[in-house]
Amino acid sequence: MSNRHAISLCAVLCLTPVLLLAGCSAHISSYSSGSEPEGEPLTVSTVGTGIKSGDVDTVIINCDVGNVSVTSDDVDELTLDIICPDDNYTYACSGGTFSLDIHNNTSNGLVLGERSVDVKLPRDTELEKLEITVENGDIYLCRTDAANLTAKTTLGSFSNYGAFSGNADIKSGSGNIDLILKGSESDYSCKLTSNFGRVIVNNVTYRPAVNPHHRDMGSYTSHNYSGSKITADCSSGTVTVKFA
Repeated sequence: MSNRHAISLCAVLCLTPVLLLAGCSAHISSYSSGSEPEGEPLTVSTVGTGIKSGDVDTVIINCDVGNVSVTSDDVDELTLDIICPDDNYTYACSGGTFSLDIHNNTSNGLVLGERSVDVKLPRDTELEKLEITVENGDIYLCRTDAANLTAKTTLGSFSNYGAFSGNADIKSGSGNIDLILKGSESDYSCKLTSNFGRVIVNNVTYRPAVNPHHRDMGSYTSHNYSGSKITADCSSGTVTVKFA
């Protein structure tokens, strides 16, 4: 193992316990073509943005490749724990909207090295809108609530730790969706589907044996017109919802 790769591995191993202590982290995943290119060393950094809880009510995250987590934590400002080459991410805040983009800048289109970010919000941050789009990777929420959540991952899973209470529209192309909701089943209108898998609500499984199109499809629908609306659609995987 080269010294540079040894340093990179050491940095990842040192950061991992810190992320795990947060309770929910952007899990470090590796997408490798064999080696990192010269001039693009792996960076492991904590970035303080200077953005306070009252400065932002909307968070928008777009990620080509990598895992994304959003955590409500004991921090004074919006902070990024990020593992990504320096020139592969940008962020900005304007008009109450914080935006973060993680992209793959390699000229040959191959993904090199790790990509992950944990966006840490001050605990008293009140989000009107949280929007996360990941092409290849997982999405995690930790003790984070929002009036309106939109989350989409093409190749990956969605999960949250700590109950959520707002409106949510969650899509997973290939992976599971695990959602914990505050309150009881009667507080929500839910439309949950899995084209090639199961839907589990409070440990009850909904899965017809065969639908008219000769494939397994799990589905669950409930109506409460005064409550929050939850839509979860999983092309291949299991949708699990629990109420707390």
